[in-house]
Amino acid sequence: MEDASLSLQTAIYEKLNGDAPLLALATGGVFDDVPAGTSFPYIVLSEITAVDDGSSLFEGFEHSIEVQVWSSARGKQELFKIMGLIDPLLHDQPLTLTDHKLISLHRVDRRTFRDAQPEVRRGVMEFRAVTEEE
Repeated sequence: MEDASLSLQTAIYEKLNGDAPLLALATGGVFDDVPAGTSFPYIVLSEITAVDDGSSLFEGFEHSIEVQVWSSARGKQELFKIMGLIDPLLHDQPLTLTDHKLISLHRVDRRTFRDAQPEVRRGVMEFRAVTEEE
């Protein structure tokens, strides 16, 4: 049984990358792997974990997905604006996956951090997804 991590990441990337208001704020773009020299602010599809959540009734996985927003703006306003646009694009939204069905997708956490470089800030959103094989 193969988990839906890649399919889930692809669907999230396409959803975020296809939203003009989001990209108008996150002008650096949306990435899985951030190219050197990328300008702030940008979004990173960071860690994804998958735990077998299947039973004798279905084959499924529970995924934890971390979406990061990176900014060099003073304060946290830019982070909050961008995270505020990401949330309704993903939380409780139906996404089409390849060879899997998305049962649920919920935001479970949202935090901000100051980076080791004092001018850089990071916002982290964690989502929980449940998928099953089709």
